Amino acid sequence: MEQKESSKSFLYLLLLICGILLVLSIIGFLLFVNHKPKIIDEEVNGGTVVLKYASDYSGIKMLKSIPTSDMVGVQSVEDGTFFDFSVDTSIDEATSIDYEISITKDKKTCNLPDEDIRIYLEKEESGTYAKVFGPDMFVGLKKETKIGSKKASMVIQSASKTKNSIDNYRLRIWLSDKSLVADNYCNIEVFVNGKAK
Repeated sequence: MEQKESSKSFLYLLLLICGILLVLSIIGFLLFVNHKPKIIDEEVNGGTVVLKYASDYSGIKMLKSIPTSDMVGVQSVEDGTFFDFSVDTSIDEATSIDYEISITKDKKTCNLPDEDIRIYLEKEESGTYAKVFGPDMFVGLKKETKIGSKKASMVIQSASKTKNSIDNYRLRIWLSDKSLVADNYCNIEVFVNGKAK
């Protein structure tokens, strides 16, 4: 009788151990199946694109501008009609950097319609400035670009760089000679956006 009791106890103990092992196996299998891979975010510094300028505002503040023809506007050197700036590109771990120069009308400080704003961009090449855009009227983007120029801004130059460089630009903006806005004012700001590849 005592032997039957001890074999029953042994059988219960064996079943209990098998049950525990079965439960642990099922839990382990479920954890393995539902395991999400560990994602490691590594921040890589591809490079930088910096807008540099000497004035106190990164653009042109038009105030009571006189309607001007394109022929005169592209050569104007009067205060408030041009903005000199540079785009400094430094490549770190990327192979190249694409950048866009865009301009934005400050809606709070602009009473001019788009067609009254004339835009002309030049880039310095071998000591002299050469045309890269315009003259043309302001046309805002319908949506943000892949490089990051905002909706309603206007892209006036795109470039791709494979080595460190400094590009010097001169932006000219004037009031169209067809404008009928007498008491005109408009702040137009310059932005640069870049994307490393």
